[in-house]
Amino acid sequence: MAELSSADTGGRPVDPEIARQASVWFAMFLNGSDTDADRQAWREWRIADPEHERAWQHVESVNLSLSKAPTRRNYNPWANLRRARQRRVRSFALVLVLCGVGIFASQQPLVRSWVERLVEQSR
Repeated sequence: MAELSSADTGGRPVDPEIARQASVWFAMFLNGSDTDADRQAWREWRIADPEHERAWQHVESVNLSLSKAPTRRNYNPWANLRRARQRRVRSFALVLVLCGVGIFASQQPLVRSWVERLVEQSR
């Protein structure tokens, strides 16, 4: 685990092991699996060393920063893929229709003569 940067923790890096411990406590609380005994042990852990408190304050500040980040309601990560697939299918269908129209039109004498005139003019 990377050390917490100096800017994040009041000027000094936090020991990686202490940062890991703080993140484990945070994950337990976030998960909701904490008990009264866990909360008491967490309080004792914070009081036991000023570095523990500093690491915990950092974890809380990161959580606060992330909670203020804008969120997208009802975000569906598959929606963009579904829209892209729908666009490809529509495009392919359009190409097929245009090819069919082109083949049909080329069989018509009026269209054939018109195309032949265009080809002659472009030479």
